[in-house]
Amino acid sequence: MDRGKSIYLLTSNWTKDYVINMVKVLSLPYGYIMHFNYLLKWLSKDIRDFLPLDEDKSVLQQPIDVVLCYIHQDTENCWDAGYILRKGTLIKAYKTGDTDSDVSYFYFKLSNYINSDNTDEDDKEQLKQISGENWNNYFVFWRVNQGNERISPLVDAKSSFNNARKRIKEEHLKSPEGKLYSPCYCYIDGLTDKDNKAIGFKEIPSTHASYYEIEEGENYYFKFRPYLTTIPSSYKLQLTTDSRVFSTPPLYEIDKYSPYDEGIWMLTTSLLERDIWTSIKFVTNLSCPENRNQAEMEPVNFELEIPVHIKRKLPFRILLLTGEIAFSAAAVIPAIKATLPQESFKMWPYFTFGAFFWWTITRVLRVFRES
Repeated sequence: MDRGKSIYLLTSNWTKDYVINMVKVLSLPYGYIMHFNYLLKWLSKDIRDFLPLDEDKSVLQQPIDVVLCYIHQDTENCWDAGYILRKGTLIKAYKTGDTDSDVSYFYFKLSNYINSDNTDEDDKEQLKQISGENWNNYFVFWRVNQGNERISPLVDAKSSFNNARKRIKEEHLKSPEGKLYSPCYCYIDGLTDKDNKAIGFKEIPSTHASYYEIEEGENYYFKFRPYLTTIPSSYKLQLTTDSRVFSTPPLYEIDKYSPYDEGIWMLTTSLLERDIWTSIKFVTNLSCPENRNQAEMEPVNFELEIPVHIKRKLPFRILLLTGEIAFSAAAVIPAIKATLPQESFKMWPYFTFGAFFWWTITRVLRVFRES
């Protein structure tokens, strides 16, 4: 395997689901794991030969760079536009067989956006040059890595996202039949803590799904920035959470249209009796403009459901346990004193008071945490 090469993964306008893939590539947070599936007939020969048949051997020992692109197809083998969007890191890939009708699976972590040399035009000529004989033929192929000067640093991610989604022309969002797919692009920061520090994703090894690991009794914030390409007749952005483990509202919603906006929704985890798994779900729900119908335009909505692992705080739990022990001691000390000679253990009132005082402190801390 040549570390100087990247695997190019292309999606297109051929179906609405493929357009949703493009919207997700642009919208989802850094480090989130996505996967693309392709029939083997759409893979170049070197990629087909590279993929293992055995899923157990599909986890890569060394990550491989991927470049995520969007193309516009007039017909199945006529591509008239292309956009180079974002980098990723391939973590797992395999195929179900060796025939054209078998399926390949590619799991990758999203990373930096790729800046374009073309601010007003698409990247067709550049992508055509990069892909060579693969253009018009294959959606997955190897090519030499692009220079690092094109990779957008994380601090410029929001600007690079905006530049990328603005460059995709309306005519390149139409299906081969002419139906316009109207997406709701949405830059999703994901979860941050109370200090505005991003919560990084962890990975479930068995499924290669991304999840958040957070703590009980803390405030977190879900941040996002939607950008619309048309004015919908109805408009909703929603975040649903589990009311059993979050003390904040189980449903957040924005239903007032704005072509660009910002949402910051607070999520407060409750104190738990045990570690627990749950999820948060973000959904876009747009409808067609009133002057358009489903035959000529279809909104492109998507949903993002992220598993969440909420852990109890062991130090805080130990602190609460000491309070319960102190309460038990405060109840037992007078009984012990009654069995002893009258002149012995004269300090028992102070011990009892101290134990009750410590128990009170821990109860106040618990109530404060739960409020």
